[in-house]
Amino acid sequence: MEKLLSGIYSLMIDFEVVNKSQNEYAPLVFAIGCGIIGFLFVCADLSFYVLNKESLLLLKHSWRNTFGFLLAWAFGAAFFGYVGQFLNIFQVSLLSCATVGVSWPILLTKALSKLREKSEEQQLTTEE
Repeated sequence: MEKLLSGIYSLMIDFEVVNKSQNEYAPLVFAIGCGIIGFLFVCADLSFYVLNKESLLLLKHSWRNTFGFLLAWAFGAAFFGYVGQFLNIFQVSLLSCATVGVSWPILLTKALSKLREKSEEQQLTTEE
C-alpha cells in the first residue's frame, strides 16, 4: 500500500515517470492518476457551467446528474488507463494520465469502431 501511495505521489505531485522497475504497482498508479484527472476535468466543466450556464462537455449538470458524471468519467478514465497500461500503450506519466483522463470517450469510440471494422472484414472473408 505504501508503494502505491508513493507512486501516486511521485506521478501527481513530483511529475515523475513511474516505471514498473521502480514501482510494481505502476499500472494501478497510472489508472488512479487517469481517474483523478478525469474527475478534475468534470469538476472544471462544472465550474464553467456554474459561471456561464453552459457545459463545454455538453453535459446536463444537476444535483443528481453531476455526481454520476464525476464517477462515470473517473471510473471510465481509470479503466481505460489500466487497460492501456496493461497493453503497454501508455507511459506512466502525468501527460499520459491527462491525455487518457480527458479524451478516453473519444479513444474508446475510435477503438470500438476499429474493432467493428475488423469484425466486418473477418465476416466478409469467411463468407467468401
